[in-house]
Amino acid sequence: MVEARVIEQGHPIRQQGEEIRALKAQLKASNKALREKLNKVTEVQEATIAAKSAAAMEIYKISLPCKKERLDKIRMTWKCLASTLNP
Repeated sequence: MVEARVIEQGHPIRQQGEEIRALKAQLKASNKALREKLNKVTEVQEATIAAKSAAAMEIYKISLPCKKERLDKIRMTWKCLASTLNP
């Protein structure tokens, strides 16, 4: 009689064990999928940062001649102003 109850009670326990193993496998698969998505997002972010940095450097390089030209004009203006003040 006791053995029969133990056997009857053992079945739900085995079933729960199988369910737990199945849930662990699902969780493991979900975690792996989330890690892969996170890695892809990180790669895209890094690529975006690199592209923005490259664009910023190009803009800076393009602006250098303009800045030099402006400074030259300011320098010439100051020279002209100084020459009119000190005859």
